[in-house]
Formats: sequence, structure tokens, C-alpha cells
Amino acid sequence: MKKRISWITGDYFIDVDLPIIVELSAKYDIFWQIIISPNNTIDYQQMVDRHMEGVGGSVNVSYIQLSHRARSPKSIAEYWRIVSRAKKYQPDLFYIAFNGMPYALPIFRWRLPLKKCIVACHNVTTPKGAGSEYYARIYTKAWLHTFKNIQVFSSGQEKALRENYSGKCVLCAPLAIKNYGDNHKPRTANHSQVVFLFFGNIVSYKRLDILLEAANQLYDEGIRNFRVKIAGSCHNWSQYEPLLRNREIFDTDIRRIPNEEITTLFESGDFFVMPYQDIAQSGAMMVAVNYSMPVIASDLPSFRDVLHQDETAFFFESGSVADLANQMKKAIGSYHQVYDTMCYHVGELKKSYLPSSISLSYDQYFRQLMGKV
Repeated sequence: MKKRISWITGDYFIDVDLPIIVELSAKYDIFWQIIISPNNTIDYQQMVDRHMEGVGGSVNVSYIQLSHRARSPKSIAEYWRIVSRAKKYQPDLFYIAFNGMPYALPIFRWRLPLKKCIVACHNVTTPKGAGSEYYARIYTKAWLHTFKNIQVFSSGQEKALRENYSGKCVLCAPLAIKNYGDNHKPRTANHSQVVFLFFGNIVSYKRLDILLEAANQLYDEGIRNFRVKIAGSCHNWSQYEPLLRNREIFDTDIRRIPNEEITTLFESGDFFVMPYQDIAQSGAMMVAVNYSMPVIASDLPSFRDVLHQDETAFFFESGSVADLANQMKKAIGSYHQVYDTMCYHVGELKKSYLPSSISLSYDQYFRQLMGKV
């Protein structure tokens, strides 16, 4: 008889948990509650159903649309019902990838058997410039003090966890590749202009401004055989618009990019650019890996853990417009000489981040815990 897991995921982590749950469905019965933020109109069921084809009845999915904002006290009743449903399933383990700041944590602590709980912590150290950074730091500390069984997603975050919190039982399993549809076109150096792609939610710590200024610098030097494509949602685009001084080299699509358009978007680019000033791990990077796209990234440990200089990526000094411009110039100048080889190496790297490989770590960890409780 299969062991049972009650799994709770916030909509912001669906793409992280979904491929793992699909793999684990062969070994466990899973009751999966997907918590959808108020006013979110994305059709997550379509996304989940597409991945769940052939899974059968071992995963029971429940979608809960929240009625109140996270900081409203009225959300307490909603969180209470979520926990009640999770307990009613009578699972062997609870897996929680839902923050619910500020009210969910005390409810989890009071109502769930903590020895049977595994919680995901995507940011042991909160990125500088993240939304609600001050409160996120406080909540994360309380989160990590409360639970013993914790999953992190990079070796850097595991190190930070072990240095600051003793006695934890840690699962370190990286993000799996994120596949939004098969790319049937082999990636090769076939563009007349090299296309640098920036994709994802545009927030301050991702430092899009550095990329825009680096592109302007190349243009001012007389370099024309490149374009910068920016695709993603942004609540303060007026902050970046003035930086598009040489408009002919920029393509912008400022909105949430639907999942069904992501494959085509990545087919249109050559290098994925990540000028971040801070990051624990990056889901967007795993999209690039899935589509065998080489990366230009700031020199941060979280990127170095995955990528390798001149093989799968070009690194530049974090925060440096001049060094990013130099790496973009290097990518343009060596495009026809090294690009196909770099794509090959990213394709080989992809094999290490397949859900089928990463789910093995989850399974081993779950079985270890089940032997203790």
C-alpha cells in the first residue's frame, strides 16, 4: 500500500512542485491543495492537467481560490480550512510550499504534527530588494525556527541554513528544469543579430537597468548587430522606460507572458541574461537550461553552482555595467565560433536537472522521515 502525502502549494510555486509530484505519483498517493491568490485569473488547472496526463488517480488535486489578501485577518479562516482538509487525508507526511505570511505559520505550528512536516524554503537568505524584504526576513526566521524538516534548493542556501540553524534535517534538491513545451528547432548560431533575452517578473533586485545601460554602451561604441528582448510583467515600467535611449535595439513585451508563448520566446533568443544583484536560486535560469540556451549572468554563487564559465555561461562582475557590456561584446564577437558548442553543453547540463533525476532525492528523504515517525 502506498504511503500518503498531503501537499500544499502556493500558486507562485506550482511550476516547482508540479513536475516532482508527477514523478512521485508512481510511489505515493498525494492530496495536493493548490492555493491561488486573490484576483489571480490564470488557468492553473489547464497547466496541471497537461502535465498530469497518464498519472491516474494517485494524485487528487484541489484548487482553493483565496478570497482575502494575505495580511487580512479574514484569511485566517481560509488557512484553517486548508489545514483541516490536509489533516483529514490522514497522510504519512505533510509537504508545505506555501508561506501565507503572516497568519499561516502559527496555524501550521498549532495544528500540524511538526515531526511529519516538510517545508520548502526557497530563500533562507532573503534577496536584497525583494518585495516586503524586511517582513520576509522576520517571517523566514520564524519559519526556520519552527520546523525541523526543511527543503532548500541550492548548496549555498543549505550552507546558510546549517550555519544559522542547528539540528535541522535538510533536503537539498535543486529546481528541476521548467518545460513549457517542446522545442523542436535545434539551437544554433543562425541569427543575423545576436538576441539577448531578459525574461520574468521585473523587480529591482534583478537589475534590468544594468542590462539596458550595457546595451546602450555597446550601441554608443558603434555595435549594431544585436538586440535586447525584454519580456515580463512590471508594476513600475516607467522607471525603466527612460533607459531605452537607443530604441532600435530593444524589443519590449511588458506583461505576464502566458505559458503557451514561452517556448516561442526562448526560440527567438540566443543568450539569456541575468544581471541580478542577489538570488538564492533561479527558476528562470532553469527555463533557459531546459531550452539549451547559454547564459550571461552576474558572478553570484547561486549561478556558479549550476553554470560554468565559457562552457555554459559568461559571467560578469555583479553590478558592473562595463563588465556586462564586455561579456555581451564577447558573445557577439564569438557567436559563430562558440555558440553551437555552448548550446551542446547546456543541453548536457539539462540531463542533471530532469524531474526524474531530482525526484529521487525527494523519495529518499521522504522514506527516511517515514522511518522515524
